[in-house]
Amino acid sequence: MKAWLLESYTGLAGLRLGEAPDPAPAAGEVMLEVEYAALNPADRYLAERLYPAKPALPHILGRDAIGTVVRQGAGVSSPRVGERRLILRGRPG
Repeated sequence: MKAWLLESYTGLAGLRLGEAPDPAPAAGEVMLEVEYAALNPADRYLAERLYPAKPALPHILGRDAIGTVVRQGAGVSSPRVGERRLILRGRPG
């Protein structure tokens, strides 16, 4: 999959659009095929090392997105495959 990768804490100059492994949903999660994703102010602050979290690099940025559910993890009955969802993720993990 394509993703914005933070490779250093040097601000937005430390970003590059690259390839990342395709994810798989864990129990209780779903996987979206993302149509649109956004970088928000928290992503910028993280890139500038002004955010409390310091994830291992390279780190995939982008907390906000819209897409269609394409897979469900174990124990998930809703949302179902084929439904569109908006995500606003709060934690930078």
